[in-house]
Amino acid sequence: MKKIARLIIKYPVKTLLFTLLIILISIVGVYRVGLNTGNDTLITDETEIYLDNEAYQMEFGKDPIIILVEHDDPFNQQSIELLYQMHEKIKTMDGIFSLNSPVTLLEQMTIKLFQESQLGLINISAGLAQTGNQLSLLSSNVSSSNQTNNVDLQALMTLIQSLVVAQNQLGLELIDIYSMIDQLILTTDQMILDLSLLAEDLEGDLSRVDELEITNQTLLDLEDLKSNLTIIDQTSSSSNIPAQTTQALESILLNMNTLSVMLGEKTAALTTLSAQLSMMGASLTQISTNLSMISSNFNAFEPGFPESEETLQMLLYDENGIRAPFQSFIIDENKIRMVIVLEYDITDQEVDAISEALFEVVEDMEMSETVLISGKPILDRSIKSSMMDSMQLMMLSSVVMMILILLFVYKVRLKLFPIFMILIVVIATIGIMGWFNIGLTMVSMAVFPVLIGLGIDYFIQFQTRYEEERRG
Repeated sequence: MKKIARLIIKYPVKTLLFTLLIILISIVGVYRVGLNTGNDTLITDETEIYLDNEAYQMEFGKDPIIILVEHDDPFNQQSIELLYQMHEKIKTMDGIFSLNSPVTLLEQMTIKLFQESQLGLINISAGLAQTGNQLSLLSSNVSSSNQTNNVDLQALMTLIQSLVVAQNQLGLELIDIYSMIDQLILTTDQMILDLSLLAEDLEGDLSRVDELEITNQTLLDLEDLKSNLTIIDQTSSSSNIPAQTTQALESILLNMNTLSVMLGEKTAALTTLSAQLSMMGASLTQISTNLSMISSNFNAFEPGFPESEETLQMLLYDENGIRAPFQSFIIDENKIRMVIVLEYDITDQEVDAISEALFEVVEDMEMSETVLISGKPILDRSIKSSMMDSMQLMMLSSVVMMILILLFVYKVRLKLFPIFMILIVVIATIGIMGWFNIGLTMVSMAVFPVLIGLGIDYFIQFQTRYEEERRG
């Protein structure tokens, strides 16, 4: 102590500057210190168990965030909409390893349906073209057989029976196809209306000429698509052809035996049949061409989250209730869950951003009473917030109490000087922790009350002794 005192007396200015430098360095270190609530506060990071857990998290993600939505009907429109809004809010944020919820499954189903619908259009178009060619060929064969007396009635009846089955199936498919075309026309009309409004807003703005040109070109393309769809839709009466053809073919089957004995009427009947088959072949070929055109433009429609409640219910439910893939998301019969797995190296700032985004969606939809957001990351976030609040309250309470005690009990000049000194010590301690990457934990926070208590006592004794020597 005497050596330090002599050094201070010999170099007072340098000592003061050095002390200020240490204080500034400590203040910088304070901003580097963090709050630790992870596994490294419970077990050393050199143990095998810790390293195994670290390797697991690197491969499969960190601790998950769990969202539970409670409702009597867990898959109601509002609950699914909440999960969808959460999914859209956080899916592009940094630190997300994976998302697992009914929304992700619904999106996968819509993509699958989109792909299957496009493939189905292609297959139906090809099938109708092949059927039309076969009917045309059959018409030619019937017409040719009209010139001979050797008719294989049994083979013809078998072929017509096959056509009846095919026409029944075709009639069902045509109904679905024209319903789809009607929906496509409505969607195209809405897109044309929206782009027309956008074009009106862009007109007159010289800085957005390119955008206006792109918008107008898109409108032209949509008008062409609408015209094609309208042409196809105008052929909707063709959907009655399979039923009519089926009736005609069944009538032919019923009268085939009669035709075999009524050779005098065979020529007229076969001529009529040939004409009907030829007409059917031409109609089916035209429908095939129209469907092929639709399939070539099918990429204009993108799959996504279903906005219609009827579509949503269709995807979620079947005749037995909730579809099997969605049952794994049900908890306690009236809750559904969403699991957000975080990246191994996610930062506290990224966790805070994800958490705030989730709570923001809940508040915007006013569902705080029915939604629970939990998991270790959320708990750690609450612990850190509580630790910081407790530390601030502890430090403020300690300083206020020490100020009151020193003002009313301490009988020297500069009564509050010990407070100033102990705050420098606390700042220096936290600064050193920051520079050496030592985080604040529930254990390390207990050091500060002891540090403040012992430090203030020491400074009071030091100052009292100094005052005695100065007066002596």
